[in-house]
Amino acid sequence: MNDLMQNQISVILEKAQNNVGQAVDFVITQTPLLANEIISWGLWSSVYLGILGLLALTIGVLQHNKRSWKLFNDGDELSWFRLTVGTLVGFVGLSVLIIQIHDIINIIVAPRIFMIEYFTHLIKHN
Repeated sequence: MNDLMQNQISVILEKAQNNVGQAVDFVITQTPLLANEIISWGLWSSVYLGILGLLALTIGVLQHNKRSWKLFNDGDELSWFRLTVGTLVGFVGLSVLIIQIHDIINIIVAPRIFMIEYFTHLIKHN
C-alpha cells in the first residue's frame, strides 16, 4: 500500500511540475503583450477623451458668438443661459483637453513610468 501511495504521489508531483512549467512559459510569453495592450489602452483612451474635450471646447466657443452677445445685450431671456452653459462647457472641455494631452505625452515619452503608475493605482484601489 505504501508503494501504491508513493507512485500516485510521484505521478501527481510530476503533473504539477509540468503544469507549473507551462504556467511560467505562459506568463513569460504573455507579459510583453499585456504591457503593450495596457500602454495602447492608455494612449487611445486619452486620445478619445481629448477629442471629447476638444468637442466640448468647440461647443463652448460657438456659444460665445456675436449673435449670443447681441441677444444678451438686447435682453433675451435665454441668452444668459446660453452664455453660461457655453462658458461652463468650454472650461470643462479645456480642462479635459489639457489633462488628456498631459497623459498622452506621458505615455509616449515614458511608457514604463505610465505602467508603474497604472499598477500602483491598481494596487491602491484593490
